This record gives sequence, C-alpha cells and structure tokens, in this order.
Amino acid sequence: MQKTVFRLTNPFFDEFKKRNIVININIPKLKTGNEKVLIDPGLFNAAFWQLFDNASKYALNGRPIEITAKLNESPQKLEIEMVSVCIDEDETESIFSEGYKGRNAGVKSEHGIGLFIVRKALGLMNAKIAVKNEGFDSESDKFKYCKHRFIIEFQMQ
Repeated sequence: MQKTVFRLTNPFFDEFKKRNIVININIPKLKTGNEKVLIDPGLFNAAFWQLFDNASKYALNGRPIEITAKLNESPQKLEIEMVSVCIDEDETESIFSEGYKGRNAGVKSEHGIGLFIVRKALGLMNAKIAVKNEGFDSESDKFKYCKHRFIIEFQMQ
C-alpha cells in the first residue's frame, strides 16, 4: 500500500514543494500476512487523486500532510491529516454532496465536485470516508485554517 500511496501523491509533488508542504507516509506492515484490504485499484486511484487534488488547493503552506494506515485495526483505516481551509462542523457531511462548495473555500473552489467523487468511488468499494474538524489553527491570506482528519474505513477480506 505504501508504494501505491506514494505513487498517487507523486503528481502533486511539484505543487507541494513550491508551497513547502511535506507529505509523511506511515504505513506499517500487517501483523499477519492474512488480512487484505478490499479495494478496486482504479476506484482507489480516482478517490485518492481527488483527495490530493483538493489538498494541493486547500492545504496551508509550510504545514505537513500526514498519511497513516491503521491496517491492524478493524475496520482498517487510512487517515490523512492536514491543516487546510476550514470545513466547519456543520459541513462535515454536506462537503461530500455533489456541487457543494465549502463556505470557507472562497475563490479557491470552482465546482464542489471533488469530495463527492471521493465518497462515490470509495462507496463502490464498500469503503467509507468522513472528515473531522479538529479545531482552528490559524488565519492566512484571509482564509481560516483548521486541522482536519480524513478517515477512510475499508472492509476486510
């Protein structure tokens, strides 16, 4: 999984480098070799690409993005933590709706389709995604930034 995640973040490397954003990937080995994450590679690639397309627009310059896999838990999880333009508590579900543009996104957002695609693609694999706002971080360039944790839960085989 680590190679897949690294490969999927690679197209955004130049943009993150320009903005001094480091991506830290922490994917431990499974305790036994028997557990497998049920994913469709094409759908997973589409979902992950959309997440990082959003991150390339909304993450705060100079702050790391942490990707952590919790593969020895049930359900298995992939968590992405970042400081990005605030998604308010009352938007944590609607942000995944087709056409919904977060109220703090301002001119950074065009259509409000990215996270809808993420949820749809993951849902086709019986995976779930949620976002948690873990509190206000700072303000920069007239945008409010909060710490967010995107949590993807996978079905185990």
